[in-house]
Amino acid sequence: MVDRGHYALQLRSLLKHFPREHVRVVILERWSQDPQRLLSDILEDLKLRPRVLPVRVIHRRNKTNASMDDDTRALRIEHYRDYNKELEDLLGEKIHEWK
Repeated sequence: MVDRGHYALQLRSLLKHFPREHVRVVILERWSQDPQRLLSDILEDLKLRPRVLPVRVIHRRNKTNASMDDDTRALRIEHYRDYNKELEDLLGEKIHEWK
């Protein structure tokens, strides 16, 4: 199941079929911080009319992995380090939320 988090591999596969400027990647942790702003940005990029998210969507945010023990978290960070670096390179931006 850990390979589901190898997002760089998935994105590289997608980019074989679509140009990079046609692909929008949203980091879930960023969506959780401000879903309305991100939705507005996406709709604006797509030249679609603004919409307001339902309250139930906005209030479903802020779920965390707080119950994960420190050893498991450290193993997970180490496992994904190279994959996440590759993803950052593909996106052209740092994903500070995953450090």
